[in-house]
Amino acid sequence: LQLPLIRLWGRKIDMADEVFIVNCKDYIGDSTKLELSYALELGLKIRWFTSDEIGEKVLDIIRKKIQSEDTE
Repeated sequence: LQLPLIRLWGRKIDMADEVFIVNCKDYIGDSTKLELSYALELGLKIRWFTSDEIGEKVLDIIRKKIQSEDTE
């Protein structure tokens, strides 16, 4: 990870009231782990989006929207 990005994410977390983690197909990457640990150290509320049947439908809608924007 690049240090400037880590600092930027840290500043954004510093300004947050809570952190929203997107857990897609049970994968949490290294940068998300860093952000999560930092938010926990600050005592921030952590909320999760977990990929489930409804989540998959939402992701499909988002993907379709992005694809349609790419073809315009």
